[in-house]
Amino acid sequence: MPRFGRYSASRRRALETSRLTGRSDCSETDPMVPDLGFATRVSSPSPAHGSTDRRGGSQDQNPSTLRHNVWEREMKRLRATIRGLTAVLLALVARAVLDRPTPVIAISIAVALVLLLAARWLTHQGQKLQPPPSTEREHR
Repeated sequence: MPRFGRYSASRRRALETSRLTGRSDCSETDPMVPDLGFATRVSSPSPAHGSTDRRGGSQDQNPSTLRHNVWEREMKRLRATIRGLTAVLLALVARAVLDRPTPVIAISIAVALVLLLAARWLTHQGQKLQPPPSTEREHR
């Protein structure tokens, strides 16, 4: 037994089995790391009907619902990108004001500005293409 930490019974069995067989289970971590009691993800076979995707959502959803969910996720990512690019642009402008402007700073500001304008344009285009909100009545 390792000299520190408490191990669960299943962890002890796995360690003992790996010690006896000489091969370790690929799902096991370093045997010197104690079990802290966190639940581990166990893969289960997918159900025969109503299969789920990686994110846990159902693949049997209405196509308009899926379109709306994808649209919302992309708009959220674009808004986060705009916030990040705005912060980068402000930091570059502040650096150009505090230090003397150099060609590298000018090129960086130009690139950040072009990316920011492209992200804002994509957001504007995405808002024009907003799919109608999905309802559960459409699915039935």
